[in-house]
Amino acid sequence: MQTWIESQQLASAAESPSQADRAAAREAKRRARHMLRFVPMVDRLAKLLDDLPIAERDQPRPIAFFRQALQAKYPARGAGRASVAEIGPALRQLGWRRHRQWKDPTAGFLTLWFPPGSEQ
Repeated sequence: MQTWIESQQLASAAESPSQADRAAAREAKRRARHMLRFVPMVDRLAKLLDDLPIAERDQPRPIAFFRQALQAKYPARGAGRASVAEIGPALRQLGWRRHRQWKDPTAGFLTLWFPPGSEQ
């Protein structure tokens, strides 16, 4: 016959994940972070563009769009967003072109990235 505390301990052990399960979850999370760091930015951008609806793929976009959509290679170091220094060269490798639209000095300028084959 079990005591009340023994029955509570058995019930608690059945409900909570075991130490091995928690360790496996931590390892899977570590592996996912590790793999993110070694996926080239070109591949990450290509996947992002493939995930967009077809109607939106050929639209010019500011680099802030890509920066917001991609997680940083090392999220703990900064704001958790991808670096512009990595995104620009990767976009060029995918055939995108940067076009600056200069305006008067008080309004600033607009920089857009155009996909391959589009007219500016």
